Amino acid sequence: MDALPVELVDLVIDKLRDDKLSLKICSLVCKTWLRQSSAHLFRSLRVNIWVSGCWPPRQKNLKITLDTESMAEVATIATQLPQLRSLSVRGTMMDPVTSRAPPPCSGRRLECLSVSDVHLDVIPYFLGLFASVGTLKISTCKAIHNEPAPLQHVYPVRCFYVRGYIQKGDFGHVIELLDPAVLESANLRISWPILPLSPADLNQLFRTARPALRDLTINIGDSGWHHGVADLSALQACTRLESLTIAFEWRLYFESDWWREMLAFLAVLPPHIRVVRIITRPVYGHPVSDIRNVLRAVEWRTVGSALEHCFGLECLRITVDEKDARPISAPEYRDLQEAILAALPSRLRCKTVFK
Repeated sequence: MDALPVELVDLVIDKLRDDKLSLKICSLVCKTWLRQSSAHLFRSLRVNIWVSGCWPPRQKNLKITLDTESMAEVATIATQLPQLRSLSVRGTMMDPVTSRAPPPCSGRRLECLSVSDVHLDVIPYFLGLFASVGTLKISTCKAIHNEPAPLQHVYPVRCFYVRGYIQKGDFGHVIELLDPAVLESANLRISWPILPLSPADLNQLFRTARPALRDLTINIGDSGWHHGVADLSALQACTRLESLTIAFEWRLYFESDWWREMLAFLAVLPPHIRVVRIITRPVYGHPVSDIRNVLRAVEWRTVGSALEHCFGLECLRITVDEKDARPISAPEYRDLQEAILAALPSRLRCKTVFK
């Protein structure tokens, strides 16, 4: 790719120059085009960390694969891209000890920072590159490499998103990095069988995010707890929480464990909660052809009991997330809708929406 003739490079870029739709779906992956890209609005730029030098100053989205133990290059890149909005970093060879050196802050706000396949104790390095981060996304990260360094300060992150897995016990160390006065949204999609989300972890999140948390999304069910109903009382202290989304997974049969977990959340919601979303999806590898049998087995009356204290509730949304299934709001599911509504208390029936 790097040996492409300059004429061919110029021809391709010229063809795309006025086609904004094509540019939006393009990612620049050839470093030969790096200098030329400064004059164009490619949606993203994916390069190896060794490709340095002339970084396009107009670049807004950057994906970097780190294959070096030094983190200094990342700080250099951040200072060379004044319009940078999102930074996605992936790597497996970062040295956590080296990364603890305080990085120079660029003084700018980043809309989205995504990190994957890194040691969790290098995350403060990335956060320290910017004055604030809109969304922090963590995907399938490695365990804390050493004993966590003493916490110097917290970082302003508005939205916290975790997907994949984190080693058990490390979740709390990440939560300690977040500024509780800023954190407004948390989205937790942790995979089984590596289960970090103990009730203690969740309560730590709730206590940390108590001043500002408005939206909480959590995936339970197949990755649920196995020691009875959890105590999640710290959630009640999140007095600014407006919406809760609970997603759980089902197989070909009703599972009471995930239902008890969901009820544990509903029972400790702040009374002023406005929106509760219940999303069901099939467990990977277990397609479900008829969701009615599964959802009919659910004791929906227990949802009404768990939400009895939520006087501020405006909407209860029930959704089936399965690409091959018709939405639960479809006419053929009318009998299921009526069965669910009949099991709910009258005050919730007019507030229940099927999607």
